[in-house]
Amino acid sequence: VSVIMCIRMLETFALHEETGVLIITIGEMLSRMLAWLPPVLLVTLGSAVAMNVLAPMYHTEHTPGPLRLPIDGFLGDFSAGGPFFAPFWAIYGYFDPGSIALGEGTAVIAPAFMWLYLLFSLVILINLLIAIFNDAYTRVQSEKVQLWKMVRVQIVPTHMQALALPPPFNLPLLVI
Repeated sequence: VSVIMCIRMLETFALHEETGVLIITIGEMLSRMLAWLPPVLLVTLGSAVAMNVLAPMYHTEHTPGPLRLPIDGFLGDFSAGGPFFAPFWAIYGYFDPGSIALGEGTAVIAPAFMWLYLLFSLVILINLLIAIFNDAYTRVQSEKVQLWKMVRVQIVPTHMQALALPPPFNLPLLVI
Protein backbone atom coordinates (compact mmCIF):
# COMPACT_ATOMS: atom_id res chain seq x y z
CA VAL A 1 0.00 0.00 0.00
CA SER A 2 2.83 2.41 0.81
CA VAL A 3 4.41 1.82 -2.61
CA ILE A 4 1.12 2.67 -4.31
CA MET A 5 0.80 5.82 -2.21
CA CYS A 6 4.38 6.81 -3.09
CA ILE A 7 3.68 6.39 -6.81
CA ARG A 8 0.49 8.42 -6.48
CA MET A 9 2.43 11.12 -4.62
CA LEU A 10 5.01 11.21 -7.42
CA GLU A 11 2.18 11.76 -9.90
CA THR A 12 0.97 14.67 -7.80
CA PHE A 13 4.48 16.13 -7.57
CA ALA A 14 4.85 15.77 -11.35
CA LEU A 15 2.09 18.35 -11.77
CA HIS A 16 4.39 21.05 -10.34
CA GLU A 17 6.91 22.28 -12.89
CA GLU A 18 10.15 22.07 -10.89
CA THR A 19 9.51 18.73 -9.23
CA GLY A 20 7.95 17.38 -12.42
CA VAL A 21 11.15 18.10 -14.34
CA LEU A 22 13.21 16.41 -11.60
CA ILE A 23 10.99 13.33 -11.73
CA ILE A 24 11.34 13.23 -15.52
CA THR A 25 15.12 13.55 -15.16
CA ILE A 26 15.28 10.70 -12.64
CA GLY A 27 13.18 8.51 -14.91
CA GLU A 28 15.42 9.27 -17.88
CA MET A 29 18.54 8.50 -15.83
CA LEU A 30 17.12 5.20 -14.60
CA SER A 31 16.14 4.13 -18.11
CA ARG A 32 19.63 4.93 -19.40
CA MET A 33 21.21 3.14 -16.46
CA LEU A 34 19.43 -0.04 -17.61
CA ALA A 35 21.53 0.12 -20.79
CA TRP A 36 24.71 0.60 -18.71
CA LEU A 37 23.98 -2.24 -16.29
CA PRO A 38 24.47 -5.32 -18.57
CA PRO A 39 28.12 -4.53 -19.47
CA VAL A 40 28.87 -3.85 -15.81
CA LEU A 41 27.25 -7.13 -14.74
CA LEU A 42 29.11 -8.99 -17.47
CA VAL A 43 32.49 -7.60 -16.38
CA THR A 44 31.71 -8.17 -12.71
CA LEU A 45 30.48 -11.73 -13.24
CA GLY A 46 33.60 -12.50 -15.26
CA SER A 47 35.74 -11.11 -12.47
CA ALA A 48 33.73 -13.04 -9.88
CA VAL A 49 34.35 -16.34 -11.65
CA ALA A 50 38.04 -15.48 -12.05
CA MET A 51 38.35 -14.61 -8.35
CA ASN A 52 36.69 -17.91 -7.48
CA VAL A 53 39.40 -19.68 -9.46
CA LEU A 54 42.34 -17.49 -8.35
CA ALA A 55 41.43 -17.37 -4.63
CA PRO A 56 39.16 -20.33 -3.85
CA MET A 57 39.71 -20.19 -0.07
CA TYR A 58 39.34 -16.40 0.33
CA HIS A 59 36.72 -15.41 2.88
CA THR A 60 36.01 -12.06 4.54
CA GLU A 61 35.83 -11.74 8.29
CA HIS A 62 32.58 -11.84 10.25
CA THR A 63 30.68 -13.76 7.59
CA PRO A 64 29.28 -17.28 7.76
CA GLY A 65 31.24 -20.19 6.39
CA PRO A 66 31.68 -21.01 2.73
CA LEU A 67 28.79 -22.04 0.49
CA ARG A 68 30.23 -24.72 -1.76
CA LEU A 69 28.19 -26.01 -4.67
CA PRO A 70 28.48 -29.69 -5.60
CA ILE A 71 30.49 -29.21 -8.79
CA ASP A 72 33.08 -31.92 -9.48
CA GLY A 73 36.62 -30.67 -8.90
CA PHE A 74 35.58 -27.03 -8.34
CA LEU A 75 36.21 -25.51 -4.92
CA GLY A 76 34.35 -22.26 -5.57
CA ASP A 77 32.72 -20.40 -2.70
CA PHE A 78 29.42 -18.69 -3.50
CA SER A 79 28.73 -17.27 -0.04
CA ALA A 80 28.34 -13.52 0.48
CA GLY A 81 31.82 -13.28 1.99
CA GLY A 82 33.52 -15.60 -0.49
CA PRO A 83 35.61 -14.89 -3.58
CA PHE A 84 32.64 -14.92 -5.98
CA PHE A 85 31.03 -11.87 -4.39
CA ALA A 86 34.34 -10.08 -3.68
CA PRO A 87 34.18 -8.03 -6.95
CA PHE A 88 30.59 -7.03 -6.21
CA TRP A 89 31.54 -5.75 -2.74
CA ALA A 90 34.75 -4.18 -4.04
CA ILE A 91 32.78 -1.78 -6.24
CA TYR A 92 31.36 -0.30 -3.03
CA GLY A 93 34.76 -0.12 -1.35
CA TYR A 94 34.46 -3.19 0.86
CA PHE A 95 37.73 -4.81 -0.06
CA ASP A 96 41.01 -5.45 1.72
CA PRO A 97 43.79 -6.40 -0.73
CA GLY A 98 45.94 -7.79 2.06
CA SER A 99 43.34 -10.31 3.13
CA ILE A 100 42.97 -11.72 -0.37
CA ALA A 101 46.75 -12.16 -0.69
CA LEU A 102 46.90 -14.03 2.63
CA GLY A 103 44.18 -16.53 1.69
CA GLU A 104 45.21 -20.17 1.62
CA GLY A 105 45.62 -21.44 -1.94
CA THR A 106 45.47 -17.95 -3.44
CA ALA A 107 47.32 -17.39 -6.70
CA VAL A 108 49.98 -14.70 -6.69
CA ILE A 109 48.16 -12.83 -9.42
CA ALA A 110 44.81 -12.58 -7.53
CA PRO A 111 45.46 -9.15 -5.89
CA ALA A 112 46.77 -7.76 -9.19
CA PHE A 113 43.72 -9.11 -11.01
CA MET A 114 41.42 -7.46 -8.47
CA TRP A 115 43.36 -4.21 -8.86
CA LEU A 116 42.89 -4.32 -12.66
CA TYR A 117 39.19 -5.08 -12.25
CA LEU A 118 38.74 -2.17 -9.84
CA LEU A 119 40.70 0.16 -12.10
CA PHE A 120 38.45 -0.73 -15.02
CA SER A 121 35.18 -0.73 -13.13
CA LEU A 122 35.71 2.27 -10.88
CA VAL A 123 37.50 4.54 -13.32
CA ILE A 124 36.03 3.67 -16.70
CA LEU A 125 32.58 2.24 -15.97
CA ILE A 126 31.63 4.66 -13.18
CA ASN A 127 32.82 7.64 -15.26
CA LEU A 128 30.77 6.28 -18.13
CA LEU A 129 27.72 6.22 -15.84
CA ILE A 130 28.40 9.82 -14.80
CA ALA A 131 28.64 10.85 -18.46
CA ILE A 132 25.37 9.03 -19.22
CA PHE A 133 23.65 10.81 -16.33
CA ASN A 134 25.10 14.15 -17.42
CA ASP A 135 23.81 13.63 -20.96
CA ALA A 136 20.36 12.67 -19.68
CA TYR A 137 20.22 15.73 -17.41
CA THR A 138 21.34 18.05 -20.23
CA ARG A 139 18.77 16.61 -22.64
CA VAL A 140 15.91 16.92 -20.16
CA GLN A 141 16.93 20.45 -19.19
CA SER A 142 17.02 21.55 -22.83
CA GLU A 143 13.44 20.36 -23.36
CA LYS A 144 12.12 20.66 -19.81
CA VAL A 145 9.06 22.80 -20.49
CA GLN A 146 7.84 20.61 -23.34
CA LEU A 147 8.48 17.38 -21.43
CA TRP A 148 6.77 18.66 -18.28
CA LYS A 149 3.74 19.82 -20.23
CA MET A 150 3.51 16.43 -21.93
CA VAL A 151 3.62 14.60 -18.60
CA ARG A 152 1.01 16.97 -17.23
CA VAL A 153 -1.24 16.34 -20.26
CA GLN A 154 -0.97 12.61 -19.51
CA ILE A 155 -1.64 12.93 -15.75
CA VAL A 156 -4.50 15.46 -15.61
CA PRO A 157 -7.10 13.32 -17.42
CA THR A 158 -6.39 10.36 -15.13
CA HIS A 159 -6.91 12.58 -12.08
CA MET A 160 -10.12 13.96 -13.55
CA GLN A 161 -11.49 10.43 -14.08
CA ALA A 162 -10.26 9.02 -10.77
CA LEU A 163 -11.41 11.85 -8.54
CA ALA A 164 -15.14 11.86 -9.15
CA LEU A 165 -15.90 12.69 -5.51
CA PRO A 166 -15.20 15.99 -3.73
CA PRO A 167 -12.10 16.27 -1.48
CA PRO A 168 -13.20 14.89 1.87
CA PHE A 169 -14.78 11.82 0.27
CA ASN A 170 -12.06 11.02 -2.27
CA LEU A 171 -9.43 9.97 0.29
CA PRO A 172 -10.13 6.23 -0.14
CA LEU A 173 -9.83 6.69 -3.91
CA LEU A 174 -6.43 8.36 -3.53
CA VAL A 175 -5.09 5.41 -1.52
CA ILE A 176 -6.26 2.81 -4.05
